[in-house]
Amino acid sequence: GDFNAFETSTAANAITGKIFTKLAGTNFAVDIVAILAGAQYAAFTNTVAVDLVTGSTGGLNCPGTPVTIAGTAQNVNLASGRGTTGNFNVAAAYPDVRVRIRYPVMTPTVTSCSTDNFAIRPTALTVTSTNATQTGTTGAPIIRTGVNFNLTATAIAGYNGTPGINNALVTGTPNAGAIGGAFSAALAGTGIATGNSFFYSEVGNFGLATNAVFDAGFTGVDSGSGDCTNDFSNTLVGGRYGCSFGSTAVTQTTGVSGFGRFIPDNFSVSYNMPAFATACSGFSYVGQTFSYSLAPVLTVTARNGTGNGLTNATTTNYSGSYMKFTNASLAPAAYDTQLERYTRFDALGGGNTPALDVSGLPLTSADPVI
Repeated sequence: GDFNAFETSTAANAITGKIFTKLAGTNFAVDIVAILAGAQYAAFTNTVAVDLVTGSTGGLNCPGTPVTIAGTAQNVNLASGRGTTGNFNVAAAYPDVRVRIRYPVMTPTVTSCSTDNFAIRPTALTVTSTNATQTGTTGAPIIRTGVNFNLTATAIAGYNGTPGINNALVTGTPNAGAIGGAFSAALAGTGIATGNSFFYSEVGNFGLATNAVFDAGFTGVDSGSGDCTNDFSNTLVGGRYGCSFGSTAVTQTTGVSGFGRFIPDNFSVSYNMPAFATACSGFSYVGQTFSYSLAPVLTVTARNGTGNGLTNATTTNYSGSYMKFTNASLAPAAYDTQLERYTRFDALGGGNTPALDVSGLPLTSADPVI
């Protein structure tokens, strides 16, 4: 005959069944069944050798190139054709695993693999950066919106998936922008996925809510067959874990954690057409104080540029402590050096005009208003 393996919850006398997604570093056991003539072989009471393998492409005699996962070999006692293994606990991640059963233990003549394959997945990802590390409102590094920076998503050895980003779970101050770019596939030897071409659309810093960076494809051998639940659960629900796993939270707290610091790519400048008010009926005497009927207004808008496909949208976070556009930063010259003196000549001999009265001009001690 042959053997099979399935969940311990599988009905009595079954010869086929499912093996659900497992978590790396978490105990699990399965049942082994001896089969003869298409039924549980109740007369079989003996010991079989069991291990977990990768590389097998099916059940029965394990086609492909099965390779033992280190530390998983054990002997299992079957009574009346069925028995439960001891606990497996696999530290690394594997996307495609089968249970291999051999008998007799010392010199096997019968080898079978489980008809169902399963994934052993990581429980979480940790996201870091080496060049977007400023969490405050001042200081370096400074990165313009639309300019590339890097992110690294770290799981565990064996993970070879490609994480994605859920921008709905990106946090910002006060408004979240969007992260563009992509991770490369993780290297199985380290479980680390990197990306050097990420970019951000807003000013300030950003953080990541739980599962903002995620993987929903590593458990592909299980997700399409109902062997895991459509969520991120690391707790068994109906005997199943979630198909997906994601990043631990990086709380966007200025000066404590998060990624940044991002500044506008450019400013657009617009202005109105001011008009002077006359002091008398339609005119003003030379030397007479006059004011504006329509005061001059200069409007400066911070924008995120066009790098990496951005659309020069207004960066709404450029305000408060993130706004660095001040009179001091502009270093304006004194008004009396900026004003040109005009000279006129008339039939009485002419002369210089009086100095302009600057009392009505805006004070340089007041920073621009948002």
